[in-house]
Amino acid sequence: MAVYHVPAYPSARAFTGTTQTMIREHWVPLFEKSSIQLVFENHDHAYKRTYPIKTTMLMKMESSI
Repeated sequence: MAVYHVPAYPSARAFTGTTQTMIREHWVPLFEKSSIQLVFENHDHAYKRTYPIKTTMLMKMESSI
């Protein structure tokens, strides 16, 4: 699990912001390498739920239900 402030993939601000871009370029590869499954981002105070994202691509998972 990772907890940090500014979102890597924002839903309520510009995707191309400096901090967001730096997180995607530097932290996200570390998350992927470490197989992080859950991330809490606190800046926008918005609930988001997505398919897993890997190398900026949505990774649709097969349902186990």
